[in-house]
Amino acid sequence: MALYSSNASKATNAGLITAVSVLGNAFFIGWGIAFFVSGLLGWLLVMKKRVLQCDVCGAVVNAS
Repeated sequence: MALYSSNASKATNAGLITAVSVLGNAFFIGWGIAFFVSGLLGWLLVMKKRVLQCDVCGAVVNAS
């Protein structure tokens, strides 16, 4: 009887370790994507934009 419960607990532990591993990997991949997107948005907000503005009417045209 002890042999059966020992094998069952090993199988349960292996399943738990696998589940935690999968969730941990998904968590870190999600954080990596979030960091990449936030860095890209920050870069777009900070980068220098060039525009031409009319002195008479104030119209703005993208220079690039």
